[in-house]
Amino acid sequence: MTHAVARLRQTRLAASTKPFNARGSSLVRCDRCRLSVSHCVCEWRPSVPTRAGMCLLMGDIESLKPSNTGWLIADVVPDTFAFGWSRTQPDPGFVALLADPAWQPVVVFPGDLVEPERVVNDLSGLSCAAPGAAASGAVVPGPRPLFVLLDGTWTEARKMFRKS
Repeated sequence: MTHAVARLRQTRLAASTKPFNARGSSLVRCDRCRLSVSHCVCEWRPSVPTRAGMCLLMGDIESLKPSNTGWLIADVVPDTFAFGWSRTQPDPGFVALLADPAWQPVVVFPGDLVEPERVVNDLSGLSCAAPGAAASGAVVPGPRPLFVLLDGTWTEARKMFRKS
């Protein structure tokens, strides 16, 4: 199974002019979960049925890092999207996803680092329950929540938030 982060990683590797050597690059890693073979979690990987989607906006080399938690999110949440961040040239797929009326994007970022008027504290209007999970079996109306995560170091994430 390839997911959005794996595809972004392959695209980023293809564009690289030199090899990326992460800390611990001498470890033998599982091709699926990217953890050390001795700590592979693939057989315990759950699939989380949810209406919510995850959108990872990733710093330049984040998808190359074997310890990237975005990889684990993409393993667990079926509707995960991953895009490389660029201040001046946003990915057209990312722009289209944000404009898609099927989704209600919500940027997940620490509220104490932004202006108070930009903080959303009430997400009660968004339903994250899996389709068909309601007792009545009725489909939940309205757009699906799309949680946008700025995936990078804290310094990179602050820069991405401030400049986007």
